[in-house]
Amino acid sequence: MSEQSTITASISCLCGKVSAQQIILASLVKSPNEVPLCHCSACRATSGVLCTSYYSLLTPDPTLPPHSESDYGDNQLIVSNPYLREYIQSTRLSRWFCGICGAHVLAQLKPENRYLIAAGLVVPAESSISESGCVAVHYGVGETRDGGLSIFMPGSANVGSSTACLIESADAMTSPPPPSAPLEHDVGQHQNKNADEDPLQAQCHCGGTSFTVTRPNDQSKKPWSPWPDMIIPYHSGSPKNSEDVKWWLRANDTKYFAGTCACNSCRLASGFPIQCWAFIPKANLHINQGNDALTYETGTMKRFESSPGVYREFCGTCGATVFWHCEERPGVVDVSVGLLRSVSGARADDWLEWATGRVSFAEDALDKGLIDLLETGLKSSVN
Repeated sequence: MSEQSTITASISCLCGKVSAQQIILASLVKSPNEVPLCHCSACRATSGVLCTSYYSLLTPDPTLPPHSESDYGDNQLIVSNPYLREYIQSTRLSRWFCGICGAHVLAQLKPENRYLIAAGLVVPAESSISESGCVAVHYGVGETRDGGLSIFMPGSANVGSSTACLIESADAMTSPPPPSAPLEHDVGQHQNKNADEDPLQAQCHCGGTSFTVTRPNDQSKKPWSPWPDMIIPYHSGSPKNSEDVKWWLRANDTKYFAGTCACNSCRLASGFPIQCWAFIPKANLHINQGNDALTYETGTMKRFESSPGVYREFCGTCGATVFWHCEERPGVVDVSVGLLRSVSGARADDWLEWATGRVSFAEDALDKGLIDLLETGLKSSVN
């Protein structure tokens, strides 16, 4: 790690139960304007998002309860926060998340006793997050089949990282980054597509939360919902949808609408800068191999009420973000796209039509360079 790549920052999850001040972090890539993004299957299934990003933790926070001054410098004690939950992904890797709101906080590489901090929680003491000119460095794209979100974020792929996870990449952790190669977006062009795949399976990494999605049907048209911010920005127009447009149904009512969100709540709830949601009627979501209608908090699902009448579900075992829903529109549920297991690939294009005009709440983004890169890529994808 170069000296120039270190930053002093604070972190906090959405509920605030896990927080730290004055921690020292280092980038996992060479340039301050580069952002490492991992698209591998494990990162998607444990987080619920389509790509994750981390910083390396160099110095733990001495004020993080139950630390004492004599504990300063002992990385092992940062995970003793009573609200953190450990998910043992393998003998080498554990992921730690907040047991109250579900935010991913830490990844722990056990052989090296190394800790990584989820990038969405990081607030630098001084401005060091890219405002412009961001370059994405992609890992694990080979496991997406279709390129995942990487097709919207021009950048580079680390040599040899087509299927390698960012977290477990020895080059990224212990030595200077290898030379970059141009990122090719032909991943998955020859995959075995199945347009008749129905229902669509969805499952977190541990398997404790699983459900299925059925194709749009007559029941899909019954709910009402206000317009989402990614169609009508809340800062510029009314979301009322008085004409009762079924905006969540696309492609002649054969697909569902999906998009990206950069709002503070989603960032702090997942731990990562970009949240991807598919908007699916509750009537099309089922549990128990499709035999029963969806009920929340089944299996390993836990609920966090992030504001009055607004609910977020996450897996209480592996921490994956699962659902967002609210009392205002109970019939349409935001489903975390990273859990979908479509044969077409991570974006589930056979099931979803993606919003390309806007990243929801882009104006609230902390990492404006990254979100600008994504929004530009989304808009150019329709040309």
